[in-house]
Formats: sequence, C-alpha cells, structure tokens
Amino acid sequence: MAAKKTKSKKKRRYKTGSYKALKCKEVIKYRSSWELIVARFLDLDHNVEKFEYENMKIPYVSNRKTMRIRYYIPDFFIHYTDGKKVIVEVKPSNKLNHVKVVKKAEAIRYWAKANNIEYVFWTEQTIKELKKLLKD
Repeated sequence: MAAKKTKSKKKRRYKTGSYKALKCKEVIKYRSSWELIVARFLDLDHNVEKFEYENMKIPYVSNRKTMRIRYYIPDFFIHYTDGKKVIVEVKPSNKLNHVKVVKKAEAIRYWAKANNIEYVFWTEQTIKELKKLLKD
C-alpha cells in the first residue's frame, strides 16, 4: 500500500486567538499579538467609549488598468468619550510603503476625511508604548 500524502502544517508567523473585549460587541479573533495588545489597551483606556474590530469594508481600486475593485478592512474603529472617532491600522513600519498598503491608505483617508474621522497607523513604536502601559 502506498503511504498517504499528508499536508504539512504551515507555521504561523503571528500569534492568533480570541479575546472577549469589554468595549467591543463581538469576540475579537485577532491575527497578531499586536492586535491583542491594542484591544487590551483600548479596554483599559478611560477615554475610549467603545471600539469595533474589522467591522467595515472600504472599496479601493487595486489595479488602475483593469479598474478592479477590492475591499480594505481596517483593524480598529475607535469611538472616544469626547466624540472623536479614529480608524487604526496596526502595521509594521517597514510595510507602510508597500504598494497595496499605500492604495488602501489613500482610499480610507479620502473616506475618513469625508466622514470627519481620523485615520492612523500604529506601528511597532506605538505597540511598544502600549505594552509598557499595560504592564504598569
């Protein structure tokens, strides 16, 4: 009998899991330890009223020749107690200039400006600071 071929399990580079946030309606299925740190921080921040995780889809043109439309799903949509709203994308700083990231950022900045919402990247520097605050 021939041996059955089994698929080798691909090693995941990122820490994944579920987190039941206090200020988010749904259980967060995070795909990186950075996203978990952000969610935990937002739960503890008294200035945050609520937040949403991957709750919106923003269309953007991924290919100008074919005009193919794709959708960008940002990581966090934060609602602060003072009424301010911020969309946060968690991303390593070395990825910020990738073509795909730039196209997504252009689309969401346009949408966010039209809706009076701030859009920001939280990179490893921000995550490092949040991690320190969580330990205190």
